[in-house]
Amino acid sequence: MKPAMNIYLRKFFIVIGITIVSVACMKSPNQRAIDTERLLAASGFKMRLADTPEKLTHIEALTQRQILVHQSKGELLYVYVDAEYCQCVYAGSAEAYRRYKTLAREEKLSVEDRREADEDTAREMDWGDWRFNQSW
Repeated sequence: MKPAMNIYLRKFFIVIGITIVSVACMKSPNQRAIDTERLLAASGFKMRLADTPEKLTHIEALTQRQILVHQSKGELLYVYVDAEYCQCVYAGSAEAYRRYKTLAREEKLSVEDRREADEDTAREMDWGDWRFNQSW
């Protein structure tokens, strides 16, 4: 095999590997909601189910899957609504929200570290004498 062809094949497989890793890391909206709700619970947010048709109708009209600030009895509450997946509302204090932001930041860094490690591994792979242009 020509050396130039070998270089192109290596680059091709590196790009394919990175693409596969990137697609594998993409999450569905429900998976992102599950991850967020797990972090909210770990941060001290309290979860309340929309356990009646009236409650479900009410939360369906609210902004979904975003943390919003709500004032109740002179106190700030951070509220997350998910009418689709868990059919629930998470509410937490300012302290719970600070813990959530810390956990979310740590998790994001952890995911980025894993992604960079996967990309580094893909770049460093030496395919040696593999002959991808020949039939197997």
